[in-house]
Amino acid sequence: MKNQSITVAISTRHGAVNLVKTAESIVKSINVDKFRFIVIADTLPIKDSHLKKLKALGIEVHEYKKSRSLSAKLKQIVTMTKSGILVFTQDDLLFDKHALAEISKVMEDKSVTEVSSRIVPFPAQTTLEKIIEIGVNGVYKAGKMWNDSDNYLVASGRCMAFKVSTLKKMKIVDGITNLDAYLYFENKRVGGKFKFAKNSIVYNKSPMVVNEHMRQSSRFQYSKDELEKYFGDLTTEYQVPLLIYLAAFASMFISHPIYSGLYLFLFVYTRVSKLNRKKILNPLWKVDSSTKKI
Repeated sequence: MKNQSITVAISTRHGAVNLVKTAESIVKSINVDKFRFIVIADTLPIKDSHLKKLKALGIEVHEYKKSRSLSAKLKQIVTMTKSGILVFTQDDLLFDKHALAEISKVMEDKSVTEVSSRIVPFPAQTTLEKIIEIGVNGVYKAGKMWNDSDNYLVASGRCMAFKVSTLKKMKIVDGITNLDAYLYFENKRVGGKFKFAKNSIVYNKSPMVVNEHMRQSSRFQYSKDELEKYFGDLTTEYQVPLLIYLAAFASMFISHPIYSGLYLFLFVYTRVSKLNRKKILNPLWKVDSSTKKI
């Protein structure tokens, strides 16, 4: 059925071997019909050897020299999409073979217009990765417990899917730093319904350097202020009940007391030392090569 047909689109500014690995994992998806697969690349050119592999996988590659924001590339992709569902993802992930099928299954509910996959960290190799993993899993637990898993905590831009008919009603503005949260609230604004696909698993590499974690954390901390320019007061939307946070942290502390304690220290440090707003609220942020090592 056309309304369940899928287009997968990757946005990349890095274009290295990780892009090929991500693409290969998506092509290996099972229990889904044949889907269109698009890569929109800019900034750094894709090497000929990688480009050859992508085209051998049946992927459409569109390359541009000028760097553009994620929102600008998404707008282009929307104009190119003829399917009923668009899965918008990035170049540094590995998809479980069932991930797309699980998205499609959730999208069978006609009322659901946006779906987010569960992002699972790769097995940690360094102390910093192990510490950050505590935070990622803690946020997942909190998001799962809050408001029937309908909240910005689980609306991850690493892998998000939309009914294209709804996406075309949404206003996608240029220059948004936290595009995933923006799209979550914009979907609600146009009357859409969000659903968290907990069985759609996508694996992600945690930052391996503190500076990158600081950049990600600072962007997240300024997100509410940035989004309120478009949606008004979001205090209620961002006000996670304290008991939910405590329950999530307690579960992580029981399992990993040392790393949970270190994460708490890192959490406080990133709040006290968050980076300058003007430097960090840039939709063309610096690519972290450490997260591309998949």
